[in-house]
Amino acid sequence: MTFSGEKFYSVGDHLEEHSYDEEYQRSAVGRFYYACYWKCRIILKKRPIGD
Repeated sequence: MTFSGEKFYSVGDHLEEHSYDEEYQRSAVGRFYYACYWKCRIILKKRPIGD
């Protein structure tokens, strides 16, 4: 089963809105971080650094 990196953002968004407890907010930040990582990974595969 493959996992779309874009799903990390929607999971983070859900966690952020679900509760303002610290553990939910920290988990949301982690999912947003990985969403950015996956987006950058896709961009850099298309155009490597140095080109």
